[in-house]
Amino acid sequence: MANLEVKAREFLNRLTSGPKKDQSLQEYLKDGQVLCQLFNKIIPGAHIKRINASNLPFKQIENISTYLSACTNVAKIPQAAQFDTTDLYENKGMLKVIQHLDYVSRHEKDLASVRVDTQKVDTKTAAPAPKYLFRVQTKNDMGVVAPPSPNPNQLASSLQSDIETKEEMKYNPELERMAKDWIGRVLREDLSSGPISSHLKSGVLLCRLVNAVKPKSVAKIHTSSIAYQQMENIRSYLKACEGIGLSSLSIFDVPDLYEDKNSNLVIANIHALANLVKVKVPEFKGPYMEDEDISKTKSLFSTAILGGELDFLAEGFQGEEPANKTEADLVKWVNGHLEKSKDEKATKIKNITSNLRSGIKIIQLLKVVTQSDHMGAYVSEPVTLWDCMSNARFSLKFLSYQTLEEFTGCTARDIVSGNAKAIISLLEYIRDKFDNDYLFQKLVNQGEEEEVDPEIERKKAAEEAALAVKQQQRLIREEEERLYKLRQERKRLEEIEKEKKRAADAKRKQEEEERVAQEARQKTLARERKLAEEKRQEEAKRAKEEKNREEERKRMEKQKEEDRKMEEAEQKLKKEIAEREERAARAKREEEERIENEKKVAAKMKEEEERMEEKKKQLEQQSIDLQKQKDLKAAVIAEYSPKTPRAKPRTDTAATETARIQNAQYIVRKRIFNELMTTEQNYVKNLTRLREFIKVVRASDMAHSNQDALSQIFSNVGELVDPHGQFLKAIETLMSNWVDNASVVGPTVLEHSKKFMPLYGTYIPAFNNSFAGLHYLRRKSSSFRKLLEDFESMGGLDSFLILPVQRIPRYILLLRDMLKYTHEGHPDNKLLKQASEYLDTNLREVNSHIDNTILDNSTKILEVESQIDGDFDTLLAPKRKFIREGRLQPKSVDKKSKGSHPTLALFPSAKKGDLVPYFALFTDIIVYCETKKEATNSKFSGRGSMRTHDDDKMFEYKGQFPIDLVDKVELCKKKENTLFVTLNPECGFDSFELTAETPQETRVWLNDLLVVLLTINKENLLAKKSSLRG
Repeated sequence: MANLEVKAREFLNRLTSGPKKDQSLQEYLKDGQVLCQLFNKIIPGAHIKRINASNLPFKQIENISTYLSACTNVAKIPQAAQFDTTDLYENKGMLKVIQHLDYVSRHEKDLASVRVDTQKVDTKTAAPAPKYLFRVQTKNDMGVVAPPSPNPNQLASSLQSDIETKEEMKYNPELERMAKDWIGRVLREDLSSGPISSHLKSGVLLCRLVNAVKPKSVAKIHTSSIAYQQMENIRSYLKACEGIGLSSLSIFDVPDLYEDKNSNLVIANIHALANLVKVKVPEFKGPYMEDEDISKTKSLFSTAILGGELDFLAEGFQGEEPANKTEADLVKWVNGHLEKSKDEKATKIKNITSNLRSGIKIIQLLKVVTQSDHMGAYVSEPVTLWDCMSNARFSLKFLSYQTLEEFTGCTARDIVSGNAKAIISLLEYIRDKFDNDYLFQKLVNQGEEEEVDPEIERKKAAEEAALAVKQQQRLIREEEERLYKLRQERKRLEEIEKEKKRAADAKRKQEEEERVAQEARQKTLARERKLAEEKRQEEAKRAKEEKNREEERKRMEKQKEEDRKMEEAEQKLKKEIAEREERAARAKREEEERIENEKKVAAKMKEEEERMEEKKKQLEQQSIDLQKQKDLKAAVIAEYSPKTPRAKPRTDTAATETARIQNAQYIVRKRIFNELMTTEQNYVKNLTRLREFIKVVRASDMAHSNQDALSQIFSNVGELVDPHGQFLKAIETLMSNWVDNASVVGPTVLEHSKKFMPLYGTYIPAFNNSFAGLHYLRRKSSSFRKLLEDFESMGGLDSFLILPVQRIPRYILLLRDMLKYTHEGHPDNKLLKQASEYLDTNLREVNSHIDNTILDNSTKILEVESQIDGDFDTLLAPKRKFIREGRLQPKSVDKKSKGSHPTLALFPSAKKGDLVPYFALFTDIIVYCETKKEATNSKFSGRGSMRTHDDDKMFEYKGQFPIDLVDKVELCKKKENTLFVTLNPECGFDSFELTAETPQETRVWLNDLLVVLLTINKENLLAKKSSLRG
């Protein structure tokens, strides 16, 4: 990197004024002005004319965006040689910036030969928009519709993930070794095995260390295993370090060590303390940390950058042959599963070190063995070491989520650096956890002569007992910590209650005194008012009688005039109602004809889908028959083979062979059932978390005004907790009393599935609605966004809502897998078939009620929204549907001086010049936009025709107004292709005109507007009737 930076500085000094010696490249290039000037000097004829000289951040970001856009559109520089705005402006990736400058300097002559017409590269030019907003929906084997895959722009990793990846890159094993060695020599402890955080987590060694350096720095060291006392030890150590004189920059936070969030800061703290005691603690006589040139030790990041060893990312890279038989067997096993992948990029590997360093092959392997269609965000085509590290971390996190435990035998650094021993351990762990076929074959091939070593069994039992004790201790620590927090909370609530009681007593006393004084004043005023009132009433009585006679005469005259006007208005209203009903009936007939045509098309499509499904089943059956033939052939060959795979003559009898196979089946059956139980435990825990979150949301202030959206998001997911909790207790009881040849799983699954399947019949068809509601509340409510922050660390609310959709197919796969290893003589064989068929039948019935038009409508609304630039609330709202969009020329008529609606006042800005007006019609609003005239060419067509565009957003938001402001829509008799829209009087406008381009478009707009108005009128009428009944 140092050589590239020197070359970049020389290049900039030659073409620009150049950065100063003490000035970093990031500071010199941050405002974007130098980059734009550099582009103008290199390429003739393509000048960036608008270069912002402002110090405002958004102006400087505009300069950088303009430069990058010019590099893409004019210079045709490939994306791999470019950088992002944040890489330069936020100093997140200066390496990419320096590599970009190196590419420009090497291709300077080629870029100078570019000839383009003189054009203006404006600062408004933005990076290309994504080619699509949503990907095509997919279905898994059970027919469940998977949620839409995220936009490529949405696959960016979270900030927390980036921070963790960065810390992994910065990790230096040599610095950790030096820190552990120094602590071990000072305290005479052996810290050579395991990471440093595992030794220091309790804080005991840290407190002993600082006391060894400076006695009595920490008065009390807690030796308990309770979490908060261990964290108190760490806080005492950090406070003692500050007392010795350690800089605050060298102090880490408690979670950095206790939760292992940043071990690099902990290691840096130990080094800083070791260096400090040499200077400021003369009474400490050693041992001291070894004096070693730390600059010679390199992190994974610096080693890769300086060495440039990224050959394994090159296309077609093969690598070396496997080093031994273990590696060769694992390569064969991995390739066997990669062949089953639906991903075209899942090619075979040659070895387990260099071929797996990018992390992609491990992700593809996990996707196959876990049968997961939706894994999350990762870098499918890594080009940098950062991408490889992100993929490696992602694969390990996904593995821990699937197994519900952390695998410590391999780290992301081991994968990227190609540590063969760690990667072998990882692959064997994946194989043992997920490949039941491998386990079954392994158990079947075990010889009778291989008896179990009692010593191994005792060690295994001891390990399991120790693990159980550790788990029990962990539960006890968590319970003690929870009780401690509850006691503290109870004390705080009692203090608050006492304070409230004192305040209430003082308030009651003050109110009582004020009440007595007020009553005395009121009695005095009442006597005075009574005397004055008697006098006034006598005088007013005579005047009132005269006034009443005059008012009665005027009232009679006014009543006659109002009766006359009411009769005229009633006649006019009856006439208008008759005309409106006639138009609505005509529109209804046309809509019914359209719906009938759509039903015919849908019926034809359904027939075609049924034919395709039948053909697919036939092909699957042929594939199964072919596989059976292959298996039979392999069995025959193995039977007559002179030697077994172990190179020993087979002497097993038929009875012995059958017993060995059944024993292997029992082991695999129990393992699959254990997987069902552990995943159910995790599922119930996540459902409980989700239910608690729903309670918090519904108790918040924002819930009252967003009931429809909340119901749309959560549906009845909270009702799933209790039946699944009962199911979990039942299978835990079954596991505790497990007998290999007698325990039956089918009846338990069948009994409890009949309780919770009706709930899924409500939730799964309504799941598509949750996407629209969640997007709407995220944009609308800041309170809801704040509540969602608690879920960010656990994968986000989306990952919790999709769990019930994925759970029933998971049951079916596990039951079918268990049935595969249950012989026909076992009592559970037929029962498992019944349970599996029940779940499969009901799931297909539930899936038949899924309305995909809901998600299609949400997708279309977001597609429209993505093409509109401006400050406005999201267009995606509960019960809102997209109708149509297109060009209409508006013109306001009879504008009044007061009460003008703010949106309608924008119509005069739509001139016949550069800007072209554009409208989008929904079931409750009309959105008004303007677009550049050249942007409209070949971008629009009929209903639902707004298409995504590879360039910048095509529309500028001007406003919107609700449809219920419209009173009447009709064809204008005097003007061709024009609609005359009459509004309610309170709008401030009597009417306005909308002119289409053709008569056909005019009629279509008229019919859609009439249908929307008729629907709104019906809804308003029903609402009034229900309010009157109430």
